[in-house]
Amino acid sequence: MSASRTAVALAAAFFASTASVWPPHEGTRAPDARADHHAAASLPAARVLAQTKAETVWPPPGVKPSTTPADVAARLELTATGAHRLVIEKPGTFVHVGYREVAAAGPDWAAIELRAGDRAPKDDVAVWESTDPSTLATTRGVVRFSLARGAKPEATVAEAPRPGPRDTSKVRDCRAHDDGESGFAVVCRITMETSGVRAIRPASLKPLAGAWVWDVPRLGKAPAARFVRIDLPLSAGGAEAGAIAYVHGIRGVVVRAEATWPSRDEAPALLFTETSRAQPTSPTFTWAAPRRRPGVR
Repeated sequence: MSASRTAVALAAAFFASTASVWPPHEGTRAPDARADHHAAASLPAARVLAQTKAETVWPPPGVKPSTTPADVAARLELTATGAHRLVIEKPGTFVHVGYREVAAAGPDWAAIELRAGDRAPKDDVAVWESTDPSTLATTRGVVRFSLARGAKPEATVAEAPRPGPRDTSKVRDCRAHDDGESGFAVVCRITMETSGVRAIRPASLKPLAGAWVWDVPRLGKAPAARFVRIDLPLSAGGAEAGAIAYVHGIRGVVVRAEATWPSRDEAPALLFTETSRAQPTSPTFTWAAPRRRPGVR
């Protein structure tokens, strides 16, 4: 099924019961532009400053860094086009890194490409998150970096994301947390009893951006599973939605996370909904080979 048909099919199935609501949180957010899984997101630093100076405080007010060194590896690489690539690495976890309007994520590492521009800041920060796929525990921190030649980025720990609503079943465990601004992130662990796991953001202009699915390898006695992360950025007066679809037995299931921020006078909210139905199956029948007729002499 193509990406567009997947988005249409999932969007058509979204209806169901409510689950839980997010507690109050304040903040602001710039418009969203997300990168695909493990792809280097790119945005000129000079253009970022011009677009977001009056709109967004960076780093986000909800990200409160400390001076404690982080157990992640951070480095700057020079690409073939002369751009800088910021790489954050922590093996065995799902890594997410954001810089102003762009973000990238993937298992073990994530990278963002930075083009200097004439007015690029001498010193800047990126925000990283690392999620343990077994426990769904998420840590957060910042990376201070400079595009000056020879500068080495320094990663430190920040205050942990504020936990939000959960949605669980026999085959899944989904948890939400704040993204440091006014939006949310949803992380899920789905067992291998399911199949056809997909994740999208049906209300976004790019439904497959900001939604990742990772087949977690089996380590030791820990069972294999699938990990899902969906980013749900918000601006005042807006809404965002993410959806996870999978098949369990003969039933197709769609889990939807809906985030809303009606106005700056109200708190952003998040709720989970679920829809499931039996999948069409072909009728059973017994086939027998036709009897062989004797040849005509």
